[in-house]
Amino acid sequence: MPYEPSARRLNEWVKVGKRGNVRTYTVAYINVDGTKLKKPIIWAMVKIDNVNGGFVHKLDEVDPKYVEIGMRVEAVFKEKKDRVGSMLDIKYFKPVK
Repeated sequence: MPYEPSARRLNEWVKVGKRGNVRTYTVAYINVDGTKLKKPIIWAMVKIDNVNGGFVHKLDEVDPKYVEIGMRVEAVFKEKKDRVGSMLDIKYFKPVK
């Protein structure tokens, strides 16, 4: 059966917050080129508050041993002058204090 896109269309921009929860995560000790990382990278599936779905992004400002499912996090953004309008404008997520 061929793929049929949803009948829904993006008709408006909706402002969302910068906080959410970690749904799942993994800790990478090896880089994509096979070399050992000096500092592990924590990748997490983050579900933003009041939004359906989520996306994978980095966690930082936390030791991997303290990361847990359900942990509250918030986005840390690049400087406004360096933003281009993509999810990569988020440098990483950090735990909410």
